Amino acid sequence: MPDWEFNEAAITGLVNAEGVQAAVDTVAAAAEAAAVRACPVDVARLVATISIERDGAGRWVQYGNNTEY
Repeated sequence: MPDWEFNEAAITGLVNAEGVQAAVDTVAAAAEAAAVRACPVDVARLVATISIERDGAGRWVQYGNNTEY
């Protein structure tokens, strides 16, 4: 038998820990920068639509809209 106990509540709480959220923000910013770099330079309207969206502890990079490029 292990000499430790798994504390599911503590692990679940880590998602919202300040250091973890700072790391998530850093990765989201890097993803946003990569998306901007991947856009053709002649499509500034597309670049202008790139943003980081937040939903609680999660982040995602969103881009585009209904404009034709």
